[in-house]
Amino acid sequence: MELNGIKEAFETFSTAISAFRSAKDLLPDSKEKKEAEEAVEKAASTAKLAEAQAAQALGYPLCRCRWPPTIMVVRIQGGRQSVYHCATCNGDFLVGQSGQIKGPYNEAQ
Repeated sequence: MELNGIKEAFETFSTAISAFRSAKDLLPDSKEKKEAEEAVEKAASTAKLAEAQAAQALGYPLCRCRWPPTIMVVRIQGGRQSVYHCATCNGDFLVGQSGQIKGPYNEAQ
């Protein structure tokens, strides 16, 4: 399965979770509503974790600025190392060919 197909699958799942969030808001305040809220939040967290695991399996490095980890995208493609960007913490990081984060990147380097 190519990257676009995986991305579309996770976007579809995210849309479904949003629909469940909207539907549970229609329930009257009760024990069942609380349980539904917890189930939807657990599903959303699990989906984010699965998305991060899929990205890592495809070779994308993950920023550990929050849980679940954030997928980083390449900003500057290099030979032995590249610079990847995290949209969550707005950080830029040097990443080696192995995918290991070597540290923060700044323009003066």
